[in-house]
Amino acid sequence: MTSALIIGSGAAAAGAALALSHRENLKITVIDIGLQLEADREQLVAGLASSSPGDWDEHTVELISKQPVSSRNSGVPEKRVFGSDYPFRNVGQLGGLTSVNGANTSLISPAYGGFSNVWGSQIMPFTPAAFESWPVSAAVMRCHYEAILNQIPFAGEEDDLAARFPLMRSPAPLPSMSPRSLTVLKAYERHRSRLNDRGITIGKARLALDAQKCIRCGMCMTGCPYGLIYSTAQTFDTLRRAGRITFYSDFLALTVGEENHRAAVVAREITTGRVRRFEADRVYIACGAIGTSRIVANSLGLFDVDLPMLESRQFVLPLLSLRATEDPRNKRDFTLNQFNVIVAPDGGSAIAPSNCCIGLSAVMEFLSAAHTYGISAQSARTS
Repeated sequence: MTSALIIGSGAAAAGAALALSHRENLKITVIDIGLQLEADREQLVAGLASSSPGDWDEHTVELISKQPVSSRNSGVPEKRVFGSDYPFRNVGQLGGLTSVNGANTSLISPAYGGFSNVWGSQIMPFTPAAFESWPVSAAVMRCHYEAILNQIPFAGEEDDLAARFPLMRSPAPLPSMSPRSLTVLKAYERHRSRLNDRGITIGKARLALDAQKCIRCGMCMTGCPYGLIYSTAQTFDTLRRAGRITFYSDFLALTVGEENHRAAVVAREITTGRVRRFEADRVYIACGAIGTSRIVANSLGLFDVDLPMLESRQFVLPLLSLRATEDPRNKRDFTLNQFNVIVAPDGGSAIAPSNCCIGLSAVMEFLSAAHTYGISAQSARTS
């Protein structure tokens, strides 16, 4: 029997694990730092998940609903999940990395499931224009997009965005939208042709969300007690229960190499500091762009070489409406991204929309890509 070893538990690792799990006579091992939510908080979440919001203890909800906090730089605030910062902690994975010019300092997540524990679940394909500098085309990638979408929950709607961002799978309907979002979408319908002529397209969100079970408890942005927002940890949990993979947590991969036609990974156990060696016929380094580069550089002994990497800029822009809507703090609502706005005033091809939010002060976060901007928005409860 041949063997495969995957390093990581984020999106790339989950994709590799899903693909490999369909091969017969293949032993799959996964090593990861695998940090998880603290046991006491996990117990509180389990208590909420076993009851309805009307029966929830207000003190418990407050404990696990901490709002984002100031980040270590001047950028977008750092998110919390069930009141915990575990997806952002440094347990050694950030050693040797430097962020400059205000770039995000939390470059690699130590969490089981990586940053998918704190993402906004926005899931859109790249447009064909995005693949112009890639070694593969959008047509080649389509079957892979479809394969992933068939393995995760998917909610959305066929609308104007489909011309640039095809659905690739029939989605479940999104939960009922907030008054703020409906106001924007209705205004877009009234002025669609004029907006389209100016390079503006609006459509509903595409989310990795089990929307049919959503009861709009208003806790999307701080952690869904019912686990309806997809995390790659769910994929690994499923594969582990099926006995398809063997998972080792608490390991930080240091180097990869090859000896006697076998691949080897040297890893350090986080809690004890002991070094362990893993071997397999093939190794898949799936730790994200920076985490993977870190392991490769360490393996090649590039200790006195700077390897710069660019980061997509994120910024916030306040928006103001002349039409008032009800205060979202006084009601439970669905608070993930609700609609996307694509702005391409120069006629260029949008690459992909970003995850953005509209809070009490109507704040939107934009993610720019060259001269084309993808914008997505949500209606959120804030304290």
